[in-house]
Amino acid sequence: IPGVDDTPRIPFGMVKLSPKIREISSNHDAVPVISLKTIGPFLGRPLVVGEEELKDAPRVDGTYEQRHLLGPEDIAYSKKMPQDQGARWQVYRPSATFTDPDTDEILGHEVSYLGDAILEGFDKDTKVSTLKITSAVLEIQKGDYFAQAGTGFSSNYQPHAPSGKIDTKVISIYGGIRQAGQNAVVTLNKGMHDGLENGHVL
Repeated sequence: IPGVDDTPRIPFGMVKLSPKIREISSNHDAVPVISLKTIGPFLGRPLVVGEEELKDAPRVDGTYEQRHLLGPEDIAYSKKMPQDQGARWQVYRPSATFTDPDTDEILGHEVSYLGDAILEGFDKDTKVSTLKITSAVLEIQKGDYFAQAGTGFSSNYQPHAPSGKIDTKVISIYGGIRQAGQNAVVTLNKGMHDGLENGHVL
């Protein structure tokens, strides 16, 4: 009808709501991901080894022409090299022993990554393996250790919060420095036996 206001009216006491975005706090906020480009080199190399692992690890027992220092393309010999764990190996050297500040228990050894090597041959008579150094960031020498090269870590690296409370202490900062900042690598006095898993964010 002309002149009649036919706009729908909201009954008294009723409030009209419209869809909108609302922000609420949560105890399950997503854990930020650390770039694999940043953390990858540390996940693919041994940084800490246990006492038994160090005891049983193959070593550089000899060098070609009795050289004292080895670099890329040089030859090393090892007597304890397993023949069923692949051809790619990393070379490392123990640099410090970790002790739990609460119990004085020896937890393991920090090691320095020296380079990479590839298994080239095995002499059945002498039981000696021949390896060629393929890369070196530091000079390699007789007595250094071999560790099996990593085969990948992306499927095991998923940041998430622990299911329970874990109290731990920083006992070392990688690289021998005294203070750590963002993206620094540290060693804790807790591990798998204490409920820590790959990807836990503390």
